[in-house]
Amino acid sequence: MRGTELLQHVQDPWFVECMMATVDSPELLEQMDRLYGTNLCLRGTGLELAIDGATGRSSDDLDKLTDFVRDHVFRRVLRPLNGEP
Repeated sequence: MRGTELLQHVQDPWFVECMMATVDSPELLEQMDRLYGTNLCLRGTGLELAIDGATGRSSDDLDKLTDFVRDHVFRRVLRPLNGEP
């Protein structure tokens, strides 16, 4: 998710709530790391984490998390409950 679409979602309080609930769920983040190859749980040594930050991996992982929340939490759970497509 990039640009305008991301800005629209970040300005939506329901999306922000979904994102916060996801981030507050360590089990869900562990499973995302396992299934998507991300490192959202920040496992590894300080050097490995610094390398991830310098190479842009942390940013890529955040993009994957945002896409996951949009596709699997926000659109599939919250929006249908509100009667929206």
